[in-house]
Amino acid sequence: SDVSLDACYFVGNYARGVGYCAWHTCVSAASYGGAIVVLDGSLSITSCLFHRNSAQATVALSNGGGRGGAVAFFGVGRLDIRGTVFTENEARYGGAIYNGGATDTGLWIDACRFDSNSVSSDAPWFAAQGSALWSGQYESNPAVRFLSSSHFQSNGGSATGVIFLDNASAIAARSFLVGGVSFCGNAATPVIGGFRELAPNCESTDCSDTNGDGVPDSCFSTVRVDCNSNGIWDASELAFGMASDLDGDGRLDSCGCFGDWDSDHWVGGADLVALLTNWGQPGPRPEDLDGSGVVDAGDMGLLLAAWGACP
Repeated sequence: SDVSLDACYFVGNYARGVGYCAWHTCVSAASYGGAIVVLDGSLSITSCLFHRNSAQATVALSNGGGRGGAVAFFGVGRLDIRGTVFTENEARYGGAIYNGGATDTGLWIDACRFDSNSVSSDAPWFAAQGSALWSGQYESNPAVRFLSSSHFQSNGGSATGVIFLDNASAIAARSFLVGGVSFCGNAATPVIGGFRELAPNCESTDCSDTNGDGVPDSCFSTVRVDCNSNGIWDASELAFGMASDLDGDGRLDSCGCFGDWDSDHWVGGADLVALLTNWGQPGPRPEDLDGSGVVDAGDMGLLLAAWGACP
């Protein structure tokens, strides 16, 4: 069944899988979702707080252990999380969120904050992954996953990536889109795994936030863009299909200049060279203007139609 949560608080919850060791043999036990675990359907979370939840196992000497310190999702529907804060949650895989849905219709995380979440492992041969987020992605399930307009700060532990994307194939990697996301003061590499940039992202070592909006001042102008002044961040508009970016320059088509890849406010020779350099290359890529999946004559026609000064 589908679950929807709005304006909720989950504090100090835990999931414990109990394993055991006897006669030199250890049996591991996994635990899922310190606050929430969903095994079927969809899960929608809006404007909630998850603080100091954990998923661990008393014996986790194999590839088991805790998954999703706050949320573990294995459903066949969509995992949709918006405007939610995750702080000081802990697990082995996905300190805050573990998305293990293998046949789902997508992952949508927007306008969320991940602060001081962590992962740890008692078995050094099985690295802890994703101090904030762990998400699977499979070529047989190319459902699109979006992460937009969110901030990750001070996430740590013995993590392989603040965000760990288990997407080995190129097809799967192209299906994970990240835009308008900022990283600061984390103990691990921001993202492990393949993804496409939906809109500009930012990593900074200066976490100063003088206006208290939850985004480092050094990143604000990069990730918090609202070019049409409608009160919705551009990255969020792109993630939810409210606007288009056909030329893949990370700007809304309604605000940017179609085909102006060198951002000189003129569609001209340099942009034509970029298209010809990538002629015949498979999409998605900025030069595939018509979204046909390959850079070809159709894209040339669109570029020539836009030739000249930007409006």
